[in-house]
Amino acid sequence: MKYRGSVTVFLALVITCCSAMICALTESARTAGARFYVRNMADASINSLFSQYHRELWDSYRIIGYAYENDQSCTREMENFIRPYLEHCGWYALRSPEISITKKTFLTDAGGRWFEQEILDYLKFGWINLNTAPASAEELWEQISEAQTMDSVLKDYGLRSREAIAMEKAIMKIKKNLDTQERLHREAEAELRDGNHSAFQRSASELAGTIRALPSLIQSYDKKADSYSRNLAETEARHRDALEGLKPENQTIIREQLSSCHEYADQDGSRRLEIDSLDDDNEYLLRAIQDVRSYAEETEEYIEDAEDDEEGDGIDEAALWAEVAESWCAIRLPTLGAAHGIDNEETESLLEAILDLAAGGYLNIVLPPDREIPAEHFDCSDFPSRTAVTARTDAGPSLLTALAVDEYAGQFLPCFTDQREEGILCQLEYTLTGSSSERENFSAALTQLLAVREALNFICIMSDNSLREQARLTAATITAAAQIPGLSVLVECLIITAWALLESFLDLRLLLEGRKAALFKTRESWMSDLSDLLRFAASLQLPTEKLQEATGGLRYEDCLKLLLFTKSAEERDYRIMDMIQANLSLSDPGFRMSQCIYGMHAELQCESDHLFTKLGVSPDGASLGASFPICVKMVKAY
Repeated sequence: MKYRGSVTVFLALVITCCSAMICALTESARTAGARFYVRNMADASINSLFSQYHRELWDSYRIIGYAYENDQSCTREMENFIRPYLEHCGWYALRSPEISITKKTFLTDAGGRWFEQEILDYLKFGWINLNTAPASAEELWEQISEAQTMDSVLKDYGLRSREAIAMEKAIMKIKKNLDTQERLHREAEAELRDGNHSAFQRSASELAGTIRALPSLIQSYDKKADSYSRNLAETEARHRDALEGLKPENQTIIREQLSSCHEYADQDGSRRLEIDSLDDDNEYLLRAIQDVRSYAEETEEYIEDAEDDEEGDGIDEAALWAEVAESWCAIRLPTLGAAHGIDNEETESLLEAILDLAAGGYLNIVLPPDREIPAEHFDCSDFPSRTAVTARTDAGPSLLTALAVDEYAGQFLPCFTDQREEGILCQLEYTLTGSSSERENFSAALTQLLAVREALNFICIMSDNSLREQARLTAATITAAAQIPGLSVLVECLIITAWALLESFLDLRLLLEGRKAALFKTRESWMSDLSDLLRFAASLQLPTEKLQEATGGLRYEDCLKLLLFTKSAEERDYRIMDMIQANLSLSDPGFRMSQCIYGMHAELQCESDHLFTKLGVSPDGASLGASFPICVKMVKAY
C-alpha cells in the first residue's frame, strides 16, 4: 500500500523553517544579551577599579585619583573584577577575556586642567556658586594687577628721582671743590702777606691739586646727567603701553611724575652749560699758580741773600711779599652761580636708606619678635612641577576658576601664620615662588606682597591732600637751596615712596602677627606720619605703638590668595600638586601626583559560543562558526 508523503515533507520543511527561524531569533537575542552582559561586566570592572581611589588624597584634599602602578596591575585588577561575571554567565558562554588600556589621563596632564576640574567638582557642593562670579572679585583682580603694574612703573620713576638727587650731590661736590679753591687762595694770600713762604707753598700746592681734581668731578656729573636723560627716555618708552592700561586717576599720578622728570631735565640743561665751562681755564690757572710760586721762591731767595749781605738791613720784606701777593690776587678762580644742591643732605640720605631696605634686609624689621624666619630646605626634584609639566590645551581658566582654585589653596595649604610644626611650613608661599628653600619662599612672597602694598599706599598718599601736603613741605625744606621746582617734586616723590614703604612695613607686621590690615587705605586707617618716618630711618625700629588692626581688612593668608590671582594657571596648579605630594609622602613615601589617574580608556575583548544556530544540518563551511568575538570600549573619569 502506497502513501503520498508530500504532506509529511511539507510539514517537516515548515517545522524545520520555523525551528530555524525561532533558533535564529533566539540566538540573535542571546547574542545581544551577551553583548549587553559584556558591557555591564566591563563597566563594573572599570568602576570597581576607579572605586579604589587613593583614600588619603581624598580625606586630606578632597581630590579623587587612582594610584596607578602599571598597565599590567590595572588589567589584572579589572580581570579579577570580571571573573564572577564569567563564572555566572550561563548561556552567554563567555570565555577568553582580554583587557587592554588604550589611553590614560593623569591629574598632572593638560597643564593641570584635570586637577582644576577635581577642585571645581568639589567646590561646587560647597561655598561657591560656579555659575556666576561676583563683580567684586573681578574688580579686585583688576586692582591687584594694576597695583603690581603701578609698583613697577613707580619704582622706575623713583630711580629717576634718586638719579636727580645724585646729580645734585655731584654738583655739590663741584661746589665744594670751588669753595676749597677759594679758601686755599685766601689762605695763600694771607701767608704771602705774612711772609710765610713755606706755608704759602703748601697752600699753593694744595690749591693746584684741588684744581686738577675739578675736571673729574665735572665728568662724574656729566655721566650722571647723561644717564638720567637716557634712562628717563627708556623708562618712558618701556612703560608707555602699561601706562595706557591704567585707570585715569593712576595715569594722572604717573604723568605728573613724568612731567616733573622732564621739567628737571630741561632746567638742568642750561645749568650744565655753566658747569661744563668751569674747567676751561684750568691749564691757565695751573700755569699762573706755578708762576707765582716761582716768583715767591725768587723773592725768598732774594731776601735770604740780602740778609746775608751787610747792607741788607734796608730791604722792605713786607713790600716785597705784598708785590707777590698782588700777583697772586690777580689769579681769578671759577665760581658757580647756578642754583643747586639740597639743604638737608642727612635727611635725604636717610630716606634713600629706607628705600634700599625694599631690595632686602627688611625681614627682621617686619617679623614679629616671637617668630623666626624658617630656614629649612626640602627636596623638590621629583615634584610634578619639575617632572610632569605638560602644555595646557584649553583657553585657560576663567576668573571664577582662578578664584575657586585660589580659595582651595588657602583652605588646604598652610602658610607662615598657621605655625605648622612639621613638614613644609610655608606651603601657600611656595605656590607663589616655587623655591626649595623655606626662607626664599617666605621672603619672596613678602617681597611680592610688599610691592602691592607699597603701590596702594603710594596711591593713597597721592590721593589724600593732607598727607601729600606734608610730603610737599618736607621736600621744599630739603630742596630750598636749589630753587628748582622740578627737583622739589622729585624729592617729594622720594619722600612719598619712603613713607609708603614704612606704612607697608607696618602692614606686614600686622599681617605676620595674624591680624588684619586694610587693603585700600584711607586717612582714617593710615597709621604712620612723617616724624615716624625720620625716626625709623635713624633707628630702623618700627613704630609698633601705631599698629592698629583694620576692621574688615584682610589677613596674611587672604593677601597671598590675592597674589595667586596674578600667577599663571599652570604654575599655580603644579605647585599646589607639589605640596599635596610632599605632604602625603610623609606617610606614603611612594606617592606621586604624576601617577594618579583621572581618566582612562580601555577595551574588553572576549568570545562567546553560538548556541541556537548549531543545527548540524549544514556543512561546516556554511555554518556561522563555533564562536564570535565581542569587543567593548570603556571610558571612565572621576
